[in-house]
Amino acid sequence: MKYFVLAFILLLLDFQSFAQIVTPKEIVKKALIAHTGGKELNQYRLKIEFDTSYSIPEEFLTDISSKLDSIRRTLPDSFLKQIEFAFATQSAELYKSSAEEYANFSDEVVTDVSLRKAAWIRMQFNSLTGKTDSSKYIDDINTSYSAAQKNPLGILNYLASDSVLLRYAGLSSVNGESCHMIQVKKQDEWIDVFITEKSHILRRWSEPIRDSDPSKQKRLLQEKQITTYKDFKEIKGFLLPVSVEELWTSMGSAVRKKLTWEGLNEAVNSSLFMPAPVKEESIIFRIHEISQKLHVMEQQSRFGNNRLLIRAGKHVLDLFMVDFNNEKVNAQMIQELYRKFPSHRIGNIYCVHDFFDFSSYKVFFSQNTKLIYPKRSGMDDRSAWWNFSKDTTGRQLHRAGRITTFDKDFKTNTLLAIILNPALENVSTSYIACYFLPIEKVVYFYENPYNAQADSKNARPREKLLYDLIKQRKLSVEKIVYSGAYMDNAPLFMSFNDFEKRILNTDFTIYKN
Repeated sequence: MKYFVLAFILLLLDFQSFAQIVTPKEIVKKALIAHTGGKELNQYRLKIEFDTSYSIPEEFLTDISSKLDSIRRTLPDSFLKQIEFAFATQSAELYKSSAEEYANFSDEVVTDVSLRKAAWIRMQFNSLTGKTDSSKYIDDINTSYSAAQKNPLGILNYLASDSVLLRYAGLSSVNGESCHMIQVKKQDEWIDVFITEKSHILRRWSEPIRDSDPSKQKRLLQEKQITTYKDFKEIKGFLLPVSVEELWTSMGSAVRKKLTWEGLNEAVNSSLFMPAPVKEESIIFRIHEISQKLHVMEQQSRFGNNRLLIRAGKHVLDLFMVDFNNEKVNAQMIQELYRKFPSHRIGNIYCVHDFFDFSSYKVFFSQNTKLIYPKRSGMDDRSAWWNFSKDTTGRQLHRAGRITTFDKDFKTNTLLAIILNPALENVSTSYIACYFLPIEKVVYFYENPYNAQADSKNARPREKLLYDLIKQRKLSVEKIVYSGAYMDNAPLFMSFNDFEKRILNTDFTIYKN
């Protein structure tokens, strides 16, 4: 009888304990109250900046030690300490380089819950161009978990929704503070969310990352991205973090970021949620005269600055260019050409490398235009590495005799085409050509230098190759037009004298293996 009574008491205690367990949804709701006081945050602007004063977190160093447990027993203590020190030192160096790389980053997340939209805007100073580059993409915060990641309130609202599956995983410690560990289902993975037990503050979330290496996938190795919120402050009645630590265990790197909250529950301009302009919408074409018959067309965009050389005859244009593999961009290009040269037609297009897609050049071939370009290794004039059967434009041009490919230098009365790499490294490599115009004394050259200044010391090996060819063949060259530039205000061409100084100033031994 006494055993029955004891069993009944234990069962009653278990029932009472179970009755006292709070469900994960209830914990999330309490956290929302702690962060918002019952108010709703519908609009905000969150600026995110990298903080270079950050040091490697203790949890990361502990994680490194845990990774050594499997080999700890086989190593002497002195050697193990050396390895741990090496891990810590290497991690610190990795953070230092990461901080230097991302010091000029500035992210901004603009959210309007009523519109169910979040705009992610990244601003980054580009030391090569001397300008600030920007990029933007739009998230649907009703369906996207990523839109909530930078905002603990967004994560809590996401967790509180009825469609999200949660499970309670017990108590865990974060920086010595007891936290409820709640797991949320995201596709086939479980994300760990940590909410402090006493104050109900969202402290951390940890997301598993599958290694993209197939060999590692087979071993089901998982690393984690761990985000820890710190330094909470009350801002207009909302409890929000002003710093965040992000750790990637797979990379062994960690960063701290400063968070600046603005425009809480203030109206947001809906135009911010319009998609960023696509490439062809952001391009500006400019045509510059560099001699009586020669012009340089710039293709300016935030993606770079491409240049093509235009040689204008009495009624015919010859174009020297790289492959602009975009039909809409090419259509805009030809409009600009005809606006500048209304009485001309395009006679020949000389490309410095092989073509990838003839269909994007349909607009060029309405006036018996011919295409001349270097072929790939091992290919004859009737074939290429792509399948002609899938390219109607290519087949038509080939049948009409309007395609000419070459793998050796050739010469006409008005130009010399030079193969810069006659000895290819492998059969899939493309030949690269440059074009010398002897009458104009100009070379069109496939290269994108850091800048086009005589006192620069960063010439590329291909520039040295061109210089040696010019000297060996005693070509009378006065100007070199590069096919591109990192900056819009780079010179349109380089004089040969400046080009020679650039070559002589460069130490090419740095390119040797």
